[in-house]
Amino acid sequence: MIRRFGRAAGAIGLALALLATTALPAAAGLGGQSRDITLDGRNDLFARRASDNVMLVYPHSGVFNGQQTFTSPGVVVGHGAGIADFYALARITGGPGPDQVARWHQSGGGELKVYPHSGKLNGTSTWLAPVTLGFGANINNFTLFHDVNNDGWDDQIAREAATGDLYVYYHSGVFNGTATFGARQLLGTGWGPVSWLAMADLTGDGVSDLIAADPTVDQGRLTLYPGDNGISARSGAAQRPAPRFDRVRAGQARAAAGWGPVTVGTGWTMMDTITLTDVNLDGWPDLVGKVTSNGELLVYPHSKGVSGMTTFGSPQLIGTGWQPFDIIT
Repeated sequence: MIRRFGRAAGAIGLALALLATTALPAAAGLGGQSRDITLDGRNDLFARRASDNVMLVYPHSGVFNGQQTFTSPGVVVGHGAGIADFYALARITGGPGPDQVARWHQSGGGELKVYPHSGKLNGTSTWLAPVTLGFGANINNFTLFHDVNNDGWDDQIAREAATGDLYVYYHSGVFNGTATFGARQLLGTGWGPVSWLAMADLTGDGVSDLIAADPTVDQGRLTLYPGDNGISARSGAAQRPAPRFDRVRAGQARAAAGWGPVTVGTGWTMMDTITLTDVNLDGWPDLVGKVTSNGELLVYPHSKGVSGMTTFGSPQLIGTGWQPFDIIT
């Protein structure tokens, strides 16, 4: 039997994205963030249907209520989504709502583009015409966006495919095309083996933490790497040194001194899409995963504390029939 979080088998800023080291399609290996697309104060779900490359938004109903939590059917917000191999939602332009970011993998060695939010959920006009942020992004096999330094702008976090090193590209504080993000800075090493990775404040201390899944251990061991006080210090992106998340060093520290990474789950190879978002509206990031075998969408509510395998609670069903979707965030 697959073990889940203990009891069953902050600042929300991030979705967990399956990385390209798995046998999943490349699109499912890269991802973005759960955001409030409708601008009603609640995080919604954004999804791409791989069968016809249609993008949809499923607004939060305002009530945590099983399969009625997110309204269905979803609102179609785009077609031809196969042009990119990942999509993300992030604060990039400084506009009224979360922008959509995509990597056009067959253009410019991986052209990163942002589609500014229009200010409302409005079908295929929800996001405006794209602006190029950069080229050469295909060197990375994992990308997400999160406000690492708490300056109000989302930074780009990426794993380099050749080395497994994790880098951060700080937002400059100005939306300015290819000058929007600064030069990359090393965030950590040793992340090549993980199949899934995210950043969020999971400990409730206002500091960005990192969470990752290792498919080679316990059928997908989920580990929380608490951040230190230097990660979220409020200072400009240009002055902020890159925080460090080194897997090997962190493991050694815990073995020697009793602090560091905490195992919070096992059995996560059963999921092919995972995201962090506040589903039950209590202000803490919950885990949402799509079960590969049956397409069920499950939420594991955060316990509001860090307590090993009971950090996240028992799974609750919030959707069925999600098999056609390869990106959910």
